[in-house]
Amino acid sequence: PEVPLPELRGRGLAEFLLKILAGVDSRQAWERLDLPRACLEALPPEAAALLSRELPGHVVLQAGRRVRVHYPWGREPWIESRLQDFFGMKEGPKLAGGRVPLLLHLLAPNQRAVQVTKDLAGFWKNTYPEIRKQLMRRYPKHRWPEDAAAVGAVRERPLRGKA
Repeated sequence: PEVPLPELRGRGLAEFLLKILAGVDSRQAWERLDLPRACLEALPPEAAALLSRELPGHVVLQAGRRVRVHYPWGREPWIESRLQDFFGMKEGPKLAGGRVPLLLHLLAPNQRAVQVTKDLAGFWKNTYPEIRKQLMRRYPKHRWPEDAAAVGAVRERPLRGKA
């Protein structure tokens, strides 16, 4: 869709930066600056709405978990969440109207990545069976279904005394 964007060259860039940096008058203010939010707020409302919709700060997985999307400079966007949060999903979330697949960091219960992939279907078919064996030994109290792509998402139970 055609959306008005500010000209980010010469004078247009200077004006855009002045909007973003308004009120930043100390090192502490610079460290507190939420640069992505400031950039979004400096855009015209239609452009900000489109950008928020196409490149959101968070996505919600099938299990209902809301996860932050990381946008590292010069690299592909990624998310991370527990492996169980991806159960029942044949493919990972995509951005930009389905054109940009997210890089998925699939975490074990200890919050360490057991796999990083964009191909969730390939992971379930080729890699998960071996990882499943290891995880079943290390984490026997967790559910590790054979066909994780076909089962329903697993919602976290509240910790005892925290419900």
